[in-house]
Amino acid sequence: FFFQAEDGIRDAQESRGLGDVYKRQVHGESPENYESFRQYYARAQVIVLDELVANSGSITIDILKKISGDFSDIFSNLRQCEILTRFLRLCIITKFEEKYELLDQYMGSIGRQLYVGPLYYELKRQGMTELGWKIFNNHKDFYHPIARRAFMKILSS
Repeated sequence: FFFQAEDGIRDAQESRGLGDVYKRQVHGESPENYESFRQYYARAQVIVLDELVANSGSITIDILKKISGDFSDIFSNLRQCEILTRFLRLCIITKFEEKYELLDQYMGSIGRQLYVGPLYYELKRQGMTELGWKIFNNHKDFYHPIARRAFMKILSS
């Protein structure tokens, strides 16, 4: 157990700079250490994505395409809620349309406000309310009534 905690701390520290490394790649190649992301604990992967979201103004679609390609197996796992919610927020922020189908699929498979609410909020914030309503209407019967009302309120405000 002690070693896992040590590894988790080490991964969290190393993961903080991976997003920056992607942003510095000039020819679209993967960073030298990108494979280490796969070995990180989920929390460290979340840290990488949180840093990318926090610095999303400098994330281009090309950078996001590279990240998406490098980790397509991770980002296609609908059960990785913490990770996928952050990745999909980046897709909304950067208008990465190739991932809107995944966004719709994810938002129709996870009904928890904790994960879906931030995505509806980001759609609204980015002026993509029409897409938000389309996704909502596709899945409104799936959502719990309380979540449904919350999502409607986000999109209507």
